[in-house]
Amino acid sequence: MAGRVGSEVPRNPETCARVTALVERPRPLLVAFALALCLVAGSPPRIVGDGGEYLAMALSLAAFRGPALASSDIPRIQQIIGQADSTLGGWDPREAGVSGPDGRRDFFHFWFYPLLAVPSLWITQALGVTPIAAFTTLNLCLLGLALWVAFPRLGGATCLLLFAGPIVWWLDKPHTEAFTFALLSLAFLLMRERPWWSMLAAGAAATQNPPIGLLVGLVFAGHVLARRDILRDRRFMVGAVGGLALAALQPAYTYLRHGTPSLLLIANPSRIPSVPEMLAVPFDPSIGLIANFPMFVLVAGLAAGLVLTRKPRELLSMDTIIATVAGGAFLFSFGQATNVHHGGTPSMSRYAVWLIPLGIPFLRRSAAVGGATWRRFTWAAAVLSASVCVFVFHPAVPQYSREPTLLANFLWTKHPGWNNPLPEIFVETLVRTEEHSLPVATSNCEKVLLIGRDNGGAWPIPCFPQPLPPECSPAGSMCYANRDVAHYQFATPPGGQVVRQGYMYQPDWVWPAQAEPHVRALLGQWEWWNLKPKTQGDDVLRYVRDVHVLELEGLTRVVFVLRHPGADADIGLRLPRPTAGSLIDAMTGQTVSEVHFDGPPFERWDVKLPSEFPLLLLSFSTSGS
Repeated sequence: MAGRVGSEVPRNPETCARVTALVERPRPLLVAFALALCLVAGSPPRIVGDGGEYLAMALSLAAFRGPALASSDIPRIQQIIGQADSTLGGWDPREAGVSGPDGRRDFFHFWFYPLLAVPSLWITQALGVTPIAAFTTLNLCLLGLALWVAFPRLGGATCLLLFAGPIVWWLDKPHTEAFTFALLSLAFLLMRERPWWSMLAAGAAATQNPPIGLLVGLVFAGHVLARRDILRDRRFMVGAVGGLALAALQPAYTYLRHGTPSLLLIANPSRIPSVPEMLAVPFDPSIGLIANFPMFVLVAGLAAGLVLTRKPRELLSMDTIIATVAGGAFLFSFGQATNVHHGGTPSMSRYAVWLIPLGIPFLRRSAAVGGATWRRFTWAAAVLSASVCVFVFHPAVPQYSREPTLLANFLWTKHPGWNNPLPEIFVETLVRTEEHSLPVATSNCEKVLLIGRDNGGAWPIPCFPQPLPPECSPAGSMCYANRDVAHYQFATPPGGQVVRQGYMYQPDWVWPAQAEPHVRALLGQWEWWNLKPKTQGDDVLRYVRDVHVLELEGLTRVVFVLRHPGADADIGLRLPRPTAGSLIDAMTGQTVSEVHFDGPPFERWDVKLPSEFPLLLLSFSTSGS
């Protein structure tokens, strides 16, 4: 029977939403582009992490010299990079690569991403602007393409959540994060209806990060299992071949020149990582995804739960399964990195960027089944997240500037026993250097990472030197000491033996073994759990000469740790009232002298220190008793 004249044609709600988004797409994309330009304009051009490698390769490729550097090219490239970022004025490209059979040096990282920047680099060279702008242009183009594809499929709220997140910090950096994020997003956005483009995007991402190549095989296998006749689709087969060819580009090139599928294997030898190593990128409170992008994790988790309750079979769809499998494979590859706390980031691990696009299949389905309430919640969460991220992850924010994160600081100082991070993360977060010297402690000794010295001193000054358990005493053994009011609980750091290697003992930072029992008795007498290092505000200590001083202040007592006094050592104090105290030799526990202040309030009081004692404690009450 013919349909009635004027009857409505059945419509698919998702198709209608996509058509509407296509019509409205240019306006929000122009707004996003304007915002990105504003963020970039407020950030000085700089090179972070491995950015020097990418810029050097792009400069060589732009000069038609190939990606590997000849010795004669290095001075010219060093000069250009030094002019682009003065902090790299002394950077030597020879230290970041391996010499090939022709004497030219290949970098540890691959050249595909720099190759894409070459057209923009030619323009920057013609205009006489910084070559870093070429990578900024490339990053904006890649992210713009991903946003163009995402908007009609995910909607404005989800796009705002994803594209106005931590990825904005990498907008103007010559680094692969924007490249990887954009291509992985395209791979999952196009996986269902245009798998050929999905495989090409995954293959392109794999040129820089080989583990992503697994996605090409997963997309191919998933579609073939769903319907065999897709093998007769020429587009599908071209996409599969192209994706595999791209994924094989780095292994083929590197094997032909160096006999190994990736130079990254030199820095990160293949091994079986421990579970804590694999879970650090998503869960660590300092570098993890949850700590740095909590709103995304919340929305993605609720989206998966929403789909589970309303259309549970959707969670068994091809793209959700692929996202889950890929997530496990990514975590395994992250765990093999020997430098998990790498540079080129304000806090969040660069590897966490890989995990964000994995939420796309779940977010996409939740939009279809969630209704108006879910859309309102997504908009509220996205606006809140974006408002925070554009400040916290503004491109101008310096490296490491958000470490420790609010979550890490809360855990390590308020509940230190709740989280024992990988040693590298704890040490480098607190010390702000890649020199692995121990012991290291939080500012008030709430959490301490110790290294055993048999019978040697292990505790950093001014922490309470509690006796160590047998498992923490042997030389080279590492232990976390987690403070619980007036004593410590001990725990072995997570991770395998590989992550605990290369740590050096720093004797200048610790209580000498001979002093430990005396310091322990004195600090116990002075109620050490009420003493805190003086960092700001009105200070009793006003003058220091020829001695290293650390001031501890409590409610009714002030203690000074005095190290290595010289011949002219003395300190100047200003006290609110007359008081008396003791100058004690920490090595023996004997009182060197009694000290008294009888002058007017806040009058300058100079205390002369004897030079024959390497470690002294000066203690006096501030209560007037």
